[in-house]
Amino acid sequence: MVVVAPYAKLDDRKRLSKALKKNALLIDATTLNENKAMQQIKADLAQAKIQIEPNALQLLAQRTNGNYSLMATELPKLMAFAKDQAVLTAANIEQLVPKQLSDRVFDLVGAVLAKNATAALGLYRELLAQNEEPIKLISLLLSQFRLLIQVQILMKKGYSQGSLAQTLKVHPYRIKLAWQQSQRLNPDDLHRAFIGLVDLDAQMKRGQVDKTLAFELFVLQYSGQKQAQ
Repeated sequence: MVVVAPYAKLDDRKRLSKALKKNALLIDATTLNENKAMQQIKADLAQAKIQIEPNALQLLAQRTNGNYSLMATELPKLMAFAKDQAVLTAANIEQLVPKQLSDRVFDLVGAVLAKNATAALGLYRELLAQNEEPIKLISLLLSQFRLLIQVQILMKKGYSQGSLAQTLKVHPYRIKLAWQQSQRLNPDDLHRAFIGLVDLDAQMKRGQVDKTLAFELFVLQYSGQKQAQ
């Protein structure tokens, strides 16, 4: 018999809880936070007699959004690579672990807000070449811009990173990145870009603009550049 208890903790005052803890095999299926996930990955590698440099471990967490399951999926490949050298470096992670789509979208958001049309269009075209749909990309961009605006507003109200993740129901790693980026952004620029994307999204869904070229025109207009480099 399997008993699933989706609670923060069992009520130890109840006889049933005491009986379960005494007689059952308890498995903690709580999602690991980023720090615990990194510690576990380091321990998993140590069992295979492989070390990982601190900056390499940090980059692995970044490439997998701090998700232990995604990190663990990369372990066989990393272990096979490190078999002869026994130490994993940041350069190894850069080479072997691809960025998640959410990270590439985050980079795209940064390029747009920096008004770097060349970088933004380059990233956008790379994603299109990987068969990502323009409407899907716009939706992901809107989600990221919305998060940045929410983080900016709640930061001013005194929210911490931990409370933001809980309030917005967003993975702590995404909050961490949004927290770092939002502090460098002008609120007016952020809102202007968001409204522009909302309008663009509506036009694309109504078929009023070419789906592929619409975002490129938006970037050029927002950045104030007349043409991509």
